[in-house]
Amino acid sequence: SYPHGVHIVTASTGADTTTPKSIVANCPSGEVALGGGGNDTAPTHTVTFDQMQLGATSYSVTMFALPPTTDAGTWAISAEVACAAQG
Repeated sequence: SYPHGVHIVTASTGADTTTPKSIVANCPSGEVALGGGGNDTAPTHTVTFDQMQLGATSYSVTMFALPPTTDAGTWAISAEVACAAQG
């Protein structure tokens, strides 16, 4: 459960073999970002986070496949941001 008025916005990439992958989850207009996180659909130990960054109204995630990149196969990433009305 989240504090009153806080909700999660999720954004995802398409699933393919491209590396690196980046995605940004944005809060709706008039809301601020409180925190965030990221996830992937790749097999365990085949991709890693490169960068995760909290912005004023967004959360961005960048990941890349570990060599050899073919071990990751087809994969996608997602970013989540916790948003609340600007106070």
